[in-house]
Amino acid sequence: MFELVKTLGDLTVRLTVTKVSSNRPETFNEKPYPLFKFRGQNEFVSFGTGRVVQVKRNTVTDGQPCPRSNCKQSSAVQEWAQIRVATATHVVFDDKEAKKHGCSVGLR
Repeated sequence: MFELVKTLGDLTVRLTVTKVSSNRPETFNEKPYPLFKFRGQNEFVSFGTGRVVQVKRNTVTDGQPCPRSNCKQSSAVQEWAQIRVATATHVVFDDKEAKKHGCSVGLR
């Protein structure tokens, strides 16, 4: 059981969201929706958690464009990972919020 909890901790992600989408609804199921009163704000910080659901390793030789701006200047092997994270909608509501977030993997 201890090893299971450690492994789940390694897959847990702490999300820091710095924008509240203007698309957040006022209510959901007749209850106030989290952060509605802050919608549209860019100078806001909220935290939540998620979990890693997929990790994909990429290299330039796979035909994937490198997401880093300095790849063309680098002579090192160019590889990176794309990590897909699942979280609740009240943590990250839409793409506007997803583009303005930070992510820390492994809560140990």
